[in-house]
Amino acid sequence: MVDVLIDRLFHVDDPAIREVFRTFLRRSTDGQTIHDFFMGPVEGDVVEEAKTTRVPTLIMRGSDDLTVPLIAGRNLASIIPGARFDIVEGGHGEGVSGTVETRKRVLEFFASLIKAD
Repeated sequence: MVDVLIDRLFHVDDPAIREVFRTFLRRSTDGQTIHDFFMGPVEGDVVEEAKTTRVPTLIMRGSDDLTVPLIAGRNLASIIPGARFDIVEGGHGEGVSGTVETRKRVLEFFASLIKAD
């Protein structure tokens, strides 16, 4: 299961980095937590909460994300009033982590908020 997580979330080929992720996941989680992590988005319903969001919101997804489909991000953005939806190149990690492109998009989003004031 740990290797499935690494493949789905991180898309890393480097054996040394994969071993770091393996060690981290084995030491930091258990089977129930992994189940909850994967099933939460499927079983949970955030529609009503999303409708009440009243802060500027940026939702990003990786173009090749195998974990959270683009349509899920688009749907969430359509529910949150005024939300912005961006697609970055790559998989799940690129869509949610601190890559150069992701940081650039977040900073541009914040800059647009400052300009709007």
